[in-house]
Amino acid sequence: MAIGLNELFTEMNRLGLTFRRTAGGEIEVAGDLGRLTTGIREAIREHRGAILSCLPSSAPASPRKSAASPNARAAANAIRQHLDEFGRWLTQFAAWAQPQFLRSIDQRLSEATDTQRPEVVVRQIEAIRQEIEAVNWAENILPMTYETEAKHAAAAGAGPAGGALQPDEIPF
Repeated sequence: MAIGLNELFTEMNRLGLTFRRTAGGEIEVAGDLGRLTTGIREAIREHRGAILSCLPSSAPASPRKSAASPNARAAANAIRQHLDEFGRWLTQFAAWAQPQFLRSIDQRLSEATDTQRPEVVVRQIEAIRQEIEAVNWAENILPMTYETEAKHAAAAGAGPAGGALQPDEIPF
């Protein structure tokens, strides 16, 4: 059975391996290459184009930049932890989110993550959480509002408005 792209990234992460783009524009696996299985090697070949599209262009390596500083590693780990926690929260509280909204969230978080500053990522996560909580609040409050409005409209003898909603239907 072939390994899918998501499973490949998950397995690479689990094994402590990462991808890099070489100066020649090819894929390079960083980490203990002894951990690569035949299945992972085949999946890398199969998904080569998709993997390359995920990797940033390579810059000429300098001795200083080739080894990540302890601060850079700590920042990367903190960002990953914040993203993991937010991902769990998102699946719990925004299961209703449509793909275009999720793409917007992904784009915003990607831009924040690209700064490599955990505080920027935390601010962006908090802004997105507030937006989602506002939608969740509106979803719970609007049905009562429409029910109240319908009661008053019926008491006033008004008929349903054009394009009236079905019972228990939310207008968004």
